Amino acid sequence: MTPEDTKAMQQRYRNVFATPEGQKVLGDIAELGHLFDPIHPEDTAALGERNLALTICRMAGSLDVLYRQLGLVKEDSDQLDR
Repeated sequence: MTPEDTKAMQQRYRNVFATPEGQKVLGDIAELGHLFDPIHPEDTAALGERNLALTICRMAGSLDVLYRQLGLVKEDSDQLDR
């Protein structure tokens, strides 16, 4: 995937999850993905679910505020400095 393709896909995620219904679904994905639960390090299924939920949340822009606070993005950009 090219950087342009990645940016376009991230915009699609943001468009879908920016709606009120999308926000509810994103919250459900976070809950189902154990985002805020302690997980035993050997529970590979739960870890995989968390990784997928984190990826979806990241693509939807839910972690942007955190990335900005940690200095991982430029202030005038929504893209990670990678």
